[in-house]
This record gives sequence, structure tokens and C-alpha cells, in this order.
Amino acid sequence: MAAYLIADVDITDAAVFEEYRRDVPATEARYGGRYMARGGATKVLEGDWEPHRLVIVEFPDMASLMA
Repeated sequence: MAAYLIADVDITDAAVFEEYRRDVPATEARYGGRYMARGGATKVLEGDWEPHRLVIVEFPDMASLMA
């Protein structure tokens, strides 16, 4: 069964984030990860949550996600 990593990323150092953004897709792909969404506009329909940069990655299963 698929497992999903959902992250709300707050970028505090643009240079470090660029390095991370360049390197991390290969790591996720190695474990079967596939980006479903990353960045882009968000709209909170309920509550007071203020997301920064949302990222959703699908993995084949929880073991792959945790690896």
C-alpha cells in the first residue's frame, strides 16, 4: 500500500535549500519516491494553518518511505 510523506518546508537559507533541492530527488527516487506536489500556491479552507512550501511524495510502501 502506498505511503505519503507530507512536509511543510520553511526555507530560511536559500543557498542551502538550492543544494538540498538539487540532491534530494535522487535519494527519493532510489527508494521509489515520486513527487505528487511541491511548492505552488496553497489555500487553507479551515483553521489558522499558514503553510510555507508544501511537498507531497508518494512511496510504494511505508518501509520505502522510512528507508
